[in-house]
Amino acid sequence: MAEQTTVSITAEPKSDQLVGNEGKTYRTIREGKAYILVPPKAWTGIDPKAAAKDSESQKVFYNPIQQFNRDLSVLAIRAFGRDLCERRRVKHEGSREKRVEKRN
Repeated sequence: MAEQTTVSITAEPKSDQLVGNEGKTYRTIREGKAYILVPPKAWTGIDPKAAAKDSESQKVFYNPIQQFNRDLSVLAIRAFGRDLCERRRVKHEGSREKRVEKRN
């Protein structure tokens, strides 16, 4: 395997090139139209379990950390939404009971 040359951070980005910046070396990967710097030995594949389950939707993310962040964000938003709906339902039922008591 040939040794890759490290280029400056100001060089034109290309997929799978080594980039040097502030004494550290990174490898570029392309995600959509953007180039992202990752550690040279970082795993950048797709989770095989997720890929087998839903291959088309998983191809959006080349960066597995972003895929995890998306999943975590969706989970947090769902939990927040359910909690908010439950609190509003309890508050609404409480105010309805008070109105009924005032009428009687």
